[in-house]
Amino acid sequence: MTPHPTSALALSLLSALVAAPAIAGQPLETETARLPAQGHGNLQVVYEHQSTSNGQEDALPLAFEYGLTDRLEFAVEPVIYTSIRPKAGRSAKGFGDTEATLTYLVAPETNSLPAFAVAGEVKFATTHNALIGTGGTDYRIAGIVSKRYGPFDLHANLGYTFLGKATGGAKLDNIIDFAAAAEYTLNPKWTLVSEVLANSSAGGNETAVGGAQEASASTVTGLVGAVYHPGDRYELSVGATYDSESAALLRTGLTFRF
Repeated sequence: MTPHPTSALALSLLSALVAAPAIAGQPLETETARLPAQGHGNLQVVYEHQSTSNGQEDALPLAFEYGLTDRLEFAVEPVIYTSIRPKAGRSAKGFGDTEATLTYLVAPETNSLPAFAVAGEVKFATTHNALIGTGGTDYRIAGIVSKRYGPFDLHANLGYTFLGKATGGAKLDNIIDFAAAAEYTLNPKWTLVSEVLANSSAGGNETAVGGAQEASASTVTGLVGAVYHPGDRYELSVGATYDSESAALLRTGLTFRF
């Protein structure tokens, strides 16, 4: 993320940020083609609270990302706690599913072309509660692009998920997803972020809450948020989302980079 060079201050910001480019993360879900250098990475601790017309959900996801090489990143994202409280029916608490992802940088960014990466992800059914997860193992492939324009850092994803067999044998349709995000460097301490996410329907219950939302209708989600950088290694983030199913979510996070 590099500020537009319109003043001496902007030029100094540009120099600092090019020397240590930021890597997109919380509160965004959009993936980035800006991978950590070999031996570097980050740990993210996130708290999410979601409210819908059908109930409420709290979740505590973790994310660990590590640069195996300068062009290959490994990430693992367990949801260590989930609490789902529908207005009707039973509630659920416990460990959620776990995602593991390998991302490869195919081409770095140039003056005219964006950085391009590909990712392969596996979602392991580490919960057996049908209200928290579908119970199936899912596989996703995605293309990722990232490009800087002055103070803006832009990212876009296009993915396809092969859904595993759900608990109870329900047949789910595979999912196409799209994401676009923008980061704006306001100053060295603050970054403003926004994103739009969209996915096709899996053909399941359109009014489900919790992990069963993986089998829900197609949705479009918007997010606005901010990231505070108190130091080189720490970030505090907050984001608010609202989707086409009238679900509102507040996401807060702490990121430690190493």
